[in-house]
Amino acid sequence: MGLCRQPSVIRDLSNTPGFRRRGLCARFRYAIPVSSVGQRSLDGPPMPAVVGTPYHEAVTALLDQPRRLPDAKPFVRELAMSQEAFGLWTAFSREVKRDMADGGRFEAIREWAPKLPGAAARIAAVLHCARRAFGSPQEHPVASADMRAASRMAEAPTHHALIAFDLMRTDPAIEGARTILRWLGRVGQPIFTRRDYHAKNQRHLARAADLDKPLEILAERGYVRQVPQPVSPKGGRPSTVLQVDPRVLSQGRALFAA
Repeated sequence: MGLCRQPSVIRDLSNTPGFRRRGLCARFRYAIPVSSVGQRSLDGPPMPAVVGTPYHEAVTALLDQPRRLPDAKPFVRELAMSQEAFGLWTAFSREVKRDMADGGRFEAIREWAPKLPGAAARIAAVLHCARRAFGSPQEHPVASADMRAASRMAEAPTHHALIAFDLMRTDPAIEGARTILRWLGRVGQPIFTRRDYHAKNQRHLARAADLDKPLEILAERGYVRQVPQPVSPKGGRPSTVLQVDPRVLSQGRALFAA
């Protein structure tokens, strides 16, 4: 089952009582792509027949498999792993557990990571059944090639899971910093003023003071730095001028990743 939802829906998941405590949020495989709003061509090519036809035939063959025995009892198919596949799955499981330790890559998503080995096993079963769709999948063990591919596929959304759980626990200042980064990556200005940003993005800001924390976060991470300005002889408070790190201009849509 695939659910296509806006990032704001993911952000609100953790605000629903019981969702995280009962493990719902940990059961999804997340994908947080860079937004294509305003850049869609609307003329994407159709799926090639060389891909669509075999897929259709394999799924149809699996659906046509007998569901019941001659005595009308449900036909339960059990899949077994080959010794090599089981060894790969065990090694993958141990690696995931190690990476949940303090300082590991799964430290921040310990509720999500333990489900990776189970996901790998299920994906391997799907790959195996697709490969054996025109025969009897249960008569052959899951091969090491399918388990190796399944482990990579199970682990692929890891970066996206980190983004998703970060969204669930993010605060307004972090979100404000992300909004500024996206704007900078879009307009490509190496230097901008605080006043200019506020004037062009008032719909995101109730007050100019709401820029304080987001800009502070960006400065701490080296994405922007304040350029000292001479005092005007006419008096008055000069607008804050900020210089943008070149990384932002080339990767602004990917930095902060959400």
